[in-house]
Amino acid sequence: MHDTMASPRRSAPCAAELSPSAGSPERIRKIAVAELRPGMTVVDTGLSWTEHPFLYSAAGPVDSRRQVEALLAEGYRETFIREERTPAPPRRSGMSPSSRPLPGRDDYARARALQDESVGVISAFMRAARLGKPLDREAPARLVEKVIDTVAGNPDALVSLANLRRNDAYSYTHSLNVSVLAVVFGQYLGLDKDALRGLGEAGLFHDLGKTRIPDAILDKPGRLTPEEFAVIKSHPGEGADILESQGLGSPKVLAAIRDHHEKFNGAGYPRGLAGDRLERAAQVVGLVDSYDAMTSNRPYRGAIQPNTAMRILFAMRDKDFSRELLESFIKCLGIYPVGSPVRLRDGSVALVCGSNPESPLLPTVKIILDARMRPRPHLVLDLASPQVKALGDAVVIEAPLDMSVLGMDPAGFLF
Repeated sequence: MHDTMASPRRSAPCAAELSPSAGSPERIRKIAVAELRPGMTVVDTGLSWTEHPFLYSAAGPVDSRRQVEALLAEGYRETFIREERTPAPPRRSGMSPSSRPLPGRDDYARARALQDESVGVISAFMRAARLGKPLDREAPARLVEKVIDTVAGNPDALVSLANLRRNDAYSYTHSLNVSVLAVVFGQYLGLDKDALRGLGEAGLFHDLGKTRIPDAILDKPGRLTPEEFAVIKSHPGEGADILESQGLGSPKVLAAIRDHHEKFNGAGYPRGLAGDRLERAAQVVGLVDSYDAMTSNRPYRGAIQPNTAMRILFAMRDKDFSRELLESFIKCLGIYPVGSPVRLRDGSVALVCGSNPESPLLPTVKIILDARMRPRPHLVLDLASPQVKALGDAVVIEAPLDMSVLGMDPAGFLF
């Protein structure tokens, strides 16, 4: 897909401007397990052990060298650690804020209807694939067209639902979310409609091959054996084969599905492709697949916050994904993606309701609770605007917030 993948329309910032840890007292770094030392703190990435069996992801401090040796003996190779850093003041971008309008009630209603419709379409398609029956060509194609049209109208409504509705039929909502996020990212990169259609289809069907994986392996609560992981590694190719056998999917769509678990440094599967040998579309699908998996609730763990997912992804630059692609993705969604609950420095609670690609740390927010957690009339603030900046540091994002600890559903404040 190199021939149709345009460069981002906006100039790329330097890594320091883009790093999700900018202005934060900590950063996340990917290292080899052999590099772990007592006193380091491991981060839970939220990535599935069925697809990352060599990644050690149990959050907590490293107590001793013996613990590290035990992890190496168990076959763990990589991990993510949290590092303290000197706090820095938030950077202020000189660029103008995004002019994209905020989604309205009708935008959210259309996005929610599309999400509800997708569960039936995707479940029927997966069921037919599992049973070896003919696959429906029309319903998924219509679904992808609706995704493209909805994203063209206002992508923030669909992105917010992808970030908020994390408990519904994961296998099916995950497929839609990957399709949506791939199209949103593709639109940001300036792709034409045919290329967006290809990304949407590849995202929708990226895990189709798992219909041929035994449930005992997919649902195994512990680490996979090498033999079981070999079966898991077959699912990208199996998915492409299922579609190809029924005359579905263009060569580029099939390649994106087959290679979405390849890594930029060549350490992925099934073919060990690296760098320029890896199609950009496959990297896009793999990137948004990882992001959505991290930020979704699963039976064996809760979701991690979107901004933490961005920091983890940024630590994968030049390893799992190209630096240029990751920087563009972070600019596209923002360090605080639409739908993210956040706490402002004055103690009030807000929801991110609009992204700002030029200034990822300065989205548009809707304040919903005051510092005493009392509901207040919703006030929408563009944190990048000169008027809001003039209010001072009280109106800046201090930290992400898990509203479930407050017993509240953030979705109820958006619609």
